[in-house]
Amino acid sequence: MKHIHAHYANYFNHKYHFTGHVFESRYGAELLTTVEYELEVNKYIHLNPIRANMVQDLKDYKWSSYFDYINLNHSSIVSTDRIFSLFSEPKTEHYKRFLHVKVQQESKYLNAKKEEEGVHGYKYI
Repeated sequence: MKHIHAHYANYFNHKYHFTGHVFESRYGAELLTTVEYELEVNKYIHLNPIRANMVQDLKDYKWSSYFDYINLNHSSIVSTDRIFSLFSEPKTEHYKRFLHVKVQQESKYLNAKKEEEGVHGYKYI
């Protein structure tokens, strides 16, 4: 990752006539030690564009590997085997449901939180 970051920083700085750091901090990696944690990280990655209010629907974020998980894209660089091994058939449908439940839970929480703060009509999804 250091090599990739360094080359990208050089490219970016040269292209946009900048100097200095491109990334705020060093690359950090964390070992996924449990199945539960692995699922949570996968869910976090796929739901992050919604949390950041970049899109309302996962299908609207074209940079996501979500398309590989729901069989709309068959990338040679994304392997869904590990995560799908944790779901029963039909794997794609169960994976969609797994993400959808989390979106609903967060939506209820965020709507309640916004109402507490006096911001009504907030809609997460």
